Amino acid sequence: MINVEKKEWPALLGSFAYFFCLLCAYYIIRPVRDEMGILIGTEKLSQLFTVVFFVMLALTPVFGWLITRFPRSLTLPLVYAFFALNLLGFWGLFAQNAKDKDVATVFYVWVSVFNLFAVSVFWSFMVDLWDEPQSKRLFGIIAAGGTSGALLGPIITASLVKNIGVANLLPISALFLCGCIAALLYLSSWARRHGTAKAKEEKALGGGILDGLKLVLQKPLLLWMCALLLLMAIAGTLMYFEQQRLVAKAFSSSTERTQYFAQLDLVTNAVVLLVEIFFTSQVMKRFGLLPALLALPVLTVVGFIWLAVNPALFVIATLLVLRRAAEYALAKPAREVLFTVLSKEEKYKAKNVIDTVVHRAGDATGAWLSTALKTLAPSTGEVAAMLTPVGLVSCGVAWYLARAHELKQRDASAP
Repeated sequence: MINVEKKEWPALLGSFAYFFCLLCAYYIIRPVRDEMGILIGTEKLSQLFTVVFFVMLALTPVFGWLITRFPRSLTLPLVYAFFALNLLGFWGLFAQNAKDKDVATVFYVWVSVFNLFAVSVFWSFMVDLWDEPQSKRLFGIIAAGGTSGALLGPIITASLVKNIGVANLLPISALFLCGCIAALLYLSSWARRHGTAKAKEEKALGGGILDGLKLVLQKPLLLWMCALLLLMAIAGTLMYFEQQRLVAKAFSSSTERTQYFAQLDLVTNAVVLLVEIFFTSQVMKRFGLLPALLALPVLTVVGFIWLAVNPALFVIATLLVLRRAAEYALAKPAREVLFTVLSKEEKYKAKNVIDTVVHRAGDATGAWLSTALKTLAPSTGEVAAMLTPVGLVSCGVAWYLARAHELKQRDASAP
């Protein structure tokens, strides 16, 4: 079922551990972030999403500068060390006043930036470490490593938050980020000894700090990737906003809301893990990328229709579980496979722009669209009905990307 060659096992286990530690670190603090969003006020979330977008836009050239000046083996560990130190700083601030709205606002923005940036760096490294045939066989298992960590994270939060408080969850998250650094250093060493030629390449990429943005604007395939991610981010953000409003009405205490978010993450990641273990690799190996890329857009169409008919918290919670399962177990690994046939500059520079700036641009657009639609269609069901076409358009974009990848792969293998 797994189909791993003997020489691949050490790097596969290292990749599994790397993603396990990364998503465990994130999912420990994710419920805290969502609770901070309610503490700040759900009516202010659209403003926060806009701030996140501009922060991401400002940080992308910084990462571009690092990757053009320093080798991967130095840059990537520094990124995770920086994030771990940030968490320790927030630990001190929360210990002083866990309900300070200014600190809550900064933390909400920080987690939203950390999430995409850290995961983007991980997948950039993965598509550099493994070639295209390996990625189709192994990315599902590697993604399962992340999901295993994403299962443990909410368990830690839900079981400990009452006893140790919100603030003391943060150093636990920082400890798992240190595990990411250890796994990353091991994988860099393995790549130098056993990896492919592209994986052994360690020198800085060179070029300018805005090369990633230029590549995105110049390459049609990258622009279509942007379109798909943008549409799906808009849809996901709209569902997230509706959930936040319904949760704020359903639960009165901060602890209850934090536990609800942690339990929802736990159910989500259990479903994701099952799909990754039993379906992801099999689907991509047997049927190619099209079913994996189409899963999330199709589910978005069905979800908006269901939500329009029955706009309840249970429905939106179920949809979020299923959408995240389709995103993390199928759509995300499939999108990463798209990058395996591209150049190193596109894998690190352009990919970082797409995964961070474009994604958060979609979030910000979805946030303001949600605010605008509330003035026209105040009910959750009406909002869902109006946004069903977003899913239909994204289905067409997903089909185009799968077809374009197939043609590019065929051209690359032609004599």
